[in-house]
Amino acid sequence: MCRPAIQARAPVLECFNLRHVLAGLHRYVLLVYEQPGNIEFHERLGLSPANRPSRKVKDIASQYKLGSPVAGACFQAEWDEYVPKLMAKLK
Repeated sequence: MCRPAIQARAPVLECFNLRHVLAGLHRYVLLVYEQPGNIEFHERLGLSPANRPSRKVKDIASQYKLGSPVAGACFQAEWDEYVPKLMAKLK
C-alpha cells in the first residue's frame, strides 16, 4: 500500500502491488496527473475485484480537480517462475 503522502519526485510505482502470484494475465493503465496542491484522500481502496469501488477515472480526476492527464502508460503482465528472482534483484 502507498505511504500516506508521496513526496515530490518520489518513486510512485512502489505504491502498486504487482505481485499477483498465479493470477494470470493482467492489464494495467497508469495515468499521471499534475496535482494543483496537496490532496486529502480518505477513500478506502479495495484490492480484490469484489471490493474495488466502481468509479470512472474522469470522475475521480474531477473530484480532486486534477484536469487532464499529463502522461500515461499501459502494459500487460503475467506471473511466471522468474518473478521471485526478479523481485530479489530489485530489492
